[in-house]
Amino acid sequence: MLDESTYRRIKKEYGFPAYIFDSDRFCENYRLLTEGMSAAYAPYRAAYSYKTNYTPRIVSLVRSLGGMAEVVSGMEYALARRVGNAPENILFNGPCKGEDGIAALLDGACVIIDNEEELAAVLRAASAHPECVCHTALRLHVDIGSGKPWDMSRRDNGLRMLPPFGLPEYHKGNYTGTMEALNAVSTYIKDIKSKYVVLMLGNLYANIDLTVPMKQHKRSGAEITAICADRCVDGSRLRYVTGDDGFVKHMLIKPRDESKGVASLEAYIINRDVLLRLMDYSHEHNLYRFHKDAIDYYLANGGKMGIYVHHGYSAIIHSVDSYYHANMDMLDAANRGDIFPADRPVRTKIREEVSTYYGEHSSSLNCLVADNCIIEGDIENCIVFSGARISAGAKLKDCIIMRRCTVGENSELNHVIADKAVVFSAGTVLTGSDKLPIVVPKGIEI
Repeated sequence: MLDESTYRRIKKEYGFPAYIFDSDRFCENYRLLTEGMSAAYAPYRAAYSYKTNYTPRIVSLVRSLGGMAEVVSGMEYALARRVGNAPENILFNGPCKGEDGIAALLDGACVIIDNEEELAAVLRAASAHPECVCHTALRLHVDIGSGKPWDMSRRDNGLRMLPPFGLPEYHKGNYTGTMEALNAVSTYIKDIKSKYVVLMLGNLYANIDLTVPMKQHKRSGAEITAICADRCVDGSRLRYVTGDDGFVKHMLIKPRDESKGVASLEAYIINRDVLLRLMDYSHEHNLYRFHKDAIDYYLANGGKMGIYVHHGYSAIIHSVDSYYHANMDMLDAANRGDIFPADRPVRTKIREEVSTYYGEHSSSLNCLVADNCIIEGDIENCIVFSGARISAGAKLKDCIIMRRCTVGENSELNHVIADKAVVFSAGTVLTGSDKLPIVVPKGIEI
């Protein structure tokens, strides 16, 4: 370890400024890191970032400790190989890999794909070299950036992204239920400083000002507040019936009579201590489900659950059919106003592109069309994403056409969902229905 005498000796022999590397402290830090992370994420291996400090002595030490090499350039990759790393012990990362990244891929290294352009380059290389086994990984959340528009750039508070898996005993693939998923990340939830926790589905489609139900939750004395809708919601499985005191008395699961109670959006404001109690109960009794196990137990034991009724458009996307209809609902100006109110803008990735071109003989009736499209045919009740081209003579009705799709001349599409970069050849005819739209996967040519 670096002590006072060692410090003075280095100063005397080499003079200052000097870069001092304490290998004993480094090895101890590495051991503590791998032991701590392995306890929560099994299996686990650390990868050392060469761009931090690629001094050969340091990177060789990492290799001797069992660590991987994380490189971002051809020079760093060559160094990693020179100090004894096998290709399979190297991760090639970074946003500008170019030919060096492809060379490392074909050499046997794992290349972390950063964007669609890199994915295309990797696919081309794999096709050109079928004798090679290509090892790749995908960078997640590539569109988040610094996270500032999503309130994720703070040191404290703000949003946090929880890992998909937590404690080792929960590494079993897909979770059986929400309580199992929550218990898998219980260490994170226990560290939450806030008194209240908001839980909601990832497939809930609504724009809700959470400050309003939060104020009601605090004022009502409820320990849990269920956010519900003022109308029937496609995909909602639950309805809550309240008593004269305003608190929930019954939870109805898939009721036949939709006149009873209010439809749940499966979004909740929960006192943190109550959530932890329900997690402990579920863990101790080997229970996994949020509603049938935890909430049913809570209500049966006199728990105080209130409801907040959201007045505005909402949907739960649980199938292709519900996805299709939620999109079609946005053609109604009132529904659009509920989802995209001026005082609560929706943050998304911005594409600043040229305006859409409409041909002399084209027509567009009740459609939402993004920038950078070429519309030369006829579209009605359609949603068209950026970069799409609708050729002359083509007729589209009740369709969702995603980014960079091409519809050939004289084609007819009805009730079709086309994923990105689909190409419909001239004269293509596809007809789905309101209940069963046709889905064309990404990149398909018809």
